[in-house]
Amino acid sequence: MFSEGETRRLLIDPRIRADGWRVVSYERWLAGDRTAADAVEEHPTDSGPGDYLLYLDGRPVADVEAKKPEVSPQEVIGQARRYSRTLADSPFRFGDARIPFVY
Repeated sequence: MFSEGETRRLLIDPRIRADGWRVVSYERWLAGDRTAADAVEEHPTDSGPGDYLLYLDGRPVADVEAKKPEVSPQEVIGQARRYSRTLADSPFRFGDARIPFVY
């Protein structure tokens, strides 16, 4: 089985890129290296870093969590929801969530 890092590198990163997002480290993105569709890796929230925070035209729209294939999706969605509620720099409010989508 794959580790989480291998899952990201071999399965998730290629899919995110194929869907038109640019995968970029948080440090590079924070330094101003931004495009219209960025998947920012290890983006901090007040409850821990999200694996990928998708930014569209400079606004956060989704959290994507990556796990080893044997981890249940139900476990991961709870983590993504928690991050969606604790993203400090979002202009959005969707109930208690600060971004509209979690994966």
